[in-house]
Amino acid sequence: MKQLEFSKSFVSDSSAYQMNIQSAGVATIPIATLSDEKKLYIEFAYHSEGEDRNGKMTLLLNNKTGRFEGNWKTVADNGDVYQGKLYFVFGEDDQAKRFYRFKGANYRIMILKK
Repeated sequence: MKQLEFSKSFVSDSSAYQMNIQSAGVATIPIATLSDEKKLYIEFAYHSEGEDRNGKMTLLLNNKTGRFEGNWKTVADNGDVYQGKLYFVFGEDDQAKRFYRFKGANYRIMILKK
């Protein structure tokens, strides 16, 4: 499956990518792993609204939909917690695009090469 191939390329050099999170900011990606069970784990960090935020995503490849689906959680330096659902679809350029959900609304999220 192409999603698996493209995600492996991203994971092999995740620090060469950044995450553009609509309504939040641009995040670094210090860690990304992909398990044999097709579980994609991503750690990210960014600064938004006066807060330093660190987050984690855990997504599983859904063979029916052809995309990685899962959850994200971000903790700010002041203790605020943000969380929701998201999904990614990787393209042939090893970049991923789609949406995350927060407070009942969909927002765009992209993993792009720096």
